[in-house]
Amino acid sequence: MRHIRSNNIDDINTGRGCAVMLGNFDGMHMGHLALYAALEEVAQAQGLEKVVLSFDPHPMIYKGVTGFGLLLSGGEKARILRELGADAFIEYPFDHNLRNTPPEEFIMSVVASRLGAKVVVVGDDYRFGKDRSGSAAQIQKLGAVHGFDVRIAEPVMYGGERVCSSLVRACVLAHDMPKCYALMTRPYQISGVVEHGRKLGRRLGFPTINISPPREKVLPPYGVYLTSATILSPEGQHSYEGITNIGTNPTVSEGETAVKCETFLYDFNEKVYGREAVISFYQNIRGERKFPDEHVMTRQVNIDIETGRELWKKLELL
Repeated sequence: MRHIRSNNIDDINTGRGCAVMLGNFDGMHMGHLALYAALEEVAQAQGLEKVVLSFDPHPMIYKGVTGFGLLLSGGEKARILRELGADAFIEYPFDHNLRNTPPEEFIMSVVASRLGAKVVVVGDDYRFGKDRSGSAAQIQKLGAVHGFDVRIAEPVMYGGERVCSSLVRACVLAHDMPKCYALMTRPYQISGVVEHGRKLGRRLGFPTINISPPREKVLPPYGVYLTSATILSPEGQHSYEGITNIGTNPTVSEGETAVKCETFLYDFNEKVYGREAVISFYQNIRGERKFPDEHVMTRQVNIDIETGRELWKKLELL
């Protein structure tokens, strides 16, 4: 899969044409997967390339909306789309010029002309262009005039609610990891490069792998979670059961406010510094606490480790 993080997209237009899926796709949840299924169906039927066009940064991040966080980083989104079989993933730069581009100009100049789209796939609630004035219905009208087909996907419902990124985000913030799993069809994940820590866990008898969560990522409430860690390498990937503490570790932080994602893995004693790790969240175990001292904290962590072992025996997800 080609992963393009610029507006240099002209080489995608090979003359054969492509089917283009438009949107931000934060979360790649059930609704987005239904869109992708429509993209795949029409691309296979007409012999077109499958192109996913998103925006970087997310418009809400660009506008500086307070409290907004991403469910997926660009790299995480790319990994999912690669697994699905997309031919190209474009993170088109969202800037002042694009923000003020009339919707019809964006569709005709970027999607129809430069990409050579034969089919455009969007959700029924898709909004874009200057002042978010563009809609799925407008794309359909443009397609009828300029010769490309438009597929508008119906909403996907779960438990009587429309599946959308806002719903998934609310579940993360409520540490409802099972519902996140259901809505996304995969566990909520935080990924990053394994870093050297202070070796405190190793000294206390429970060594961890540590990553720094991306600054713009939505984080679940601080505490301990049942998780797995997938360690990525050129040779492949391996997953391990564990538990993760996410937070500022107030007992030993000595005033530091940086958020840490520290994962203890069962039956694991490898050095994986510098490798990418994907931490998958399945269930909340407890909230973050500040303990009187290291001894009390160590007793609680050992309880958490045993609790995790018992929960993993019941889940058997890996």
